[in-house]
Amino acid sequence: MTQDSANKKIVIMLSVILGLIFFIAGVAKIFSYTAFSHTISEVTNFSQTFTSVLAWTVIIVEIIGGIALIFRFNIIKVSLIFVVLISIFLWVLSTAIFKGTEINCSCFGILNIGLSNKEEATLDIALLNLFVLLIFLSSKKTAENSLKQKLLTGIILVIIFYLQYSVFSPLYNVEKDGIKESDVGYILLFLNNNENAFYNYRYGNRLLFLLYFPDFNCPPCFDDFIYLSDFLRVQSPNKKIEKAIAIFKSDAVVNKNDTTRLQRWVKANEIGFPVLIGEDSLFQRINFVKSCVLVIDPLGRVLLSEKLPLGNSKVKKITELLEQ
Repeated sequence: MTQDSANKKIVIMLSVILGLIFFIAGVAKIFSYTAFSHTISEVTNFSQTFTSVLAWTVIIVEIIGGIALIFRFNIIKVSLIFVVLISIFLWVLSTAIFKGTEINCSCFGILNIGLSNKEEATLDIALLNLFVLLIFLSSKKTAENSLKQKLLTGIILVIIFYLQYSVFSPLYNVEKDGIKESDVGYILLFLNNNENAFYNYRYGNRLLFLLYFPDFNCPPCFDDFIYLSDFLRVQSPNKKIEKAIAIFKSDAVVNKNDTTRLQRWVKANEIGFPVLIGEDSLFQRINFVKSCVLVIDPLGRVLLSEKLPLGNSKVKKITELLEQ
């Protein structure tokens, strides 16, 4: 097998695989468009009209670009478009990781594969490197002169190395997620100020959801919460697990003078365990204004704090703690 023949086979394989990934991701976003649009709105603070245009632009680029790669049409140009798109994704994710926040990306739409932001960033880095390889191998075959080829490859490599440095630095240097001692004390104060049976439960570990209402304003965003509840019900059908929800005091669903909307929200989502109103500072101290799950032991100590989305491994970890 000659070098050119080997390169051609690699180009075909990479273009088909990458094309399928982005075609599927684009189609999946259509079925969970509300969640994807909501994520863009949270990240950018753009107007609803511009957010919709941006969301549909990404979806169309992924679908058409994916098809183009599958049929190997203008591989270099299409790959460069995806390099720009992934670079934007990485910038958003690295900013979130550096700040300690978690973005519910909805990058794979209705498929909801449940990756954390760090895992999504790692996946994007891998995809970016594959596109660089695809561009390099394709340009090696089609470039008219070596100078043009080297210049293009050099520019792309500089961009890639910079992005890898900017993304992986915060991944390994950012403080590990979790509850600090001062935060534990703050949660205990919150627990003690509530006279609900949930907080007097002394027969096992308990589960407390800190829900930021905008995260659950559309069905796809609510999936993680529902999945965890269903998983616990299936895994431990005979074990009573005490669960409660705390909602932002300033959330749109909460109204001191009229609780009708909150009651309607609880009923619509079939929430059968206590719903409490938490001070805004509780959320800001623990999770930088993002929904999360706490596991609390019989003495009121916080055993675990995980931001949503959780993913299968974290769900199993929570389940193990609750079964102790």
